[in-house]
Amino acid sequence: MALNFPSSPISGQTYQSGSSPYYIFNGNYWEIDRAYVVNGTSGTSGTSGTSGSSGSSGLVNYTGLITTGSISTTQNITGSVTISGSLNIITTSPLQIGTGSGDEGGEILLAKAITNTTITGSGITIDSYRDRLRIFEQGGDARGVYIDLSKAPTGVNGELTWKTSGFVAAGTFVTMDNLKVAVTTSGSRGLSIGAVSTSFEADVSGWYTVPGGSGGGSANNITYTTTAAGSAFGWNFGAHGDMVQVNIRDKTNSRFYRVTMMIGASYLSNFISIERLH
Repeated sequence: MALNFPSSPISGQTYQSGSSPYYIFNGNYWEIDRAYVVNGTSGTSGTSGTSGSSGSSGLVNYTGLITTGSISTTQNITGSVTISGSLNIITTSPLQIGTGSGDEGGEILLAKAITNTTITGSGITIDSYRDRLRIFEQGGDARGVYIDLSKAPTGVNGELTWKTSGFVAAGTFVTMDNLKVAVTTSGSRGLSIGAVSTSFEADVSGWYTVPGGSGGGSANNITYTTTAAGSAFGWNFGAHGDMVQVNIRDKTNSRFYRVTMMIGASYLSNFISIERLH
C-alpha cells in the first residue's frame, strides 16, 4: 500500500510496521508497509489519528491501522465492522444496540458452540420484541424463552426462579446448590434427600397423590448429610404416576426449595425437579 507524504517526515508523525518504525522514501513519496499512525491534528482527507479534529470524513481508515490513546471526535461508521481481539467499551452513557423498527427492537447474536450442541442456525439470538425480552436459537424451530415485561412488577421488584430437572433412574441425584434428591433404590421407594458437600438443617413439608388417595406430612429441624436419607416421611410409591411434592427450608443457608417427583415405570425414568424459591 502506498500513501503520498512530503519528502521528509512531518514533526509529530510516526510510521511503523509491527513494533518497529518502517518507512521508505522512493524519491516521489513515502511507501508504508502495513501501518500508519498519526499523532498530529489533521490529515489530507479527514482527521487521521488519535486526537485529530478536522477533515471532511472524520476518520481515515487503512488496512493494518494501529492506534494508541483515544479518538476524541465523534465518529459515525456505516456498513459492517469486524473487530478481532479484545474490545473494551468504557462509557458513562447507555450502550444502545439497534434503533427499533415496527415490533422489533435491538438484537444481539451470540455465536454457538462448535461441539456438543443441538442449536441450529448460526447461534443464539437475544432481542427485544414488543414487550418481551427473548432468548432463542437463530435457526430451526426458534426454540427459546421470553420474559414479558408488561407482566413484571414495577420498580424492578420481581425475582426469577432457579430450576433444574431431569428424567433419571432411581439412585441418580438431581442437585442444586447444596441440595441433592433422588428416588430411593430399596426399602420404601420415595424421595431421598441429602447434602452435596456440607450438612444442613431443614424444615420439611410435603404431600403426595397415589391411586385412590393422597396425604401429607411435615417435620422440623432435620439434619441432612452427604449420606442421603431414606424416603421422606417413610412414604412408599409403588406405581408409575405416583407423585410427591416437598418443600424444603434450608435454615443453615437461608434457602427455600420446592421439589417435585413423579415415579416412572419400573423406577427407570423418574421425573424430578428442584426449584429454588428463595
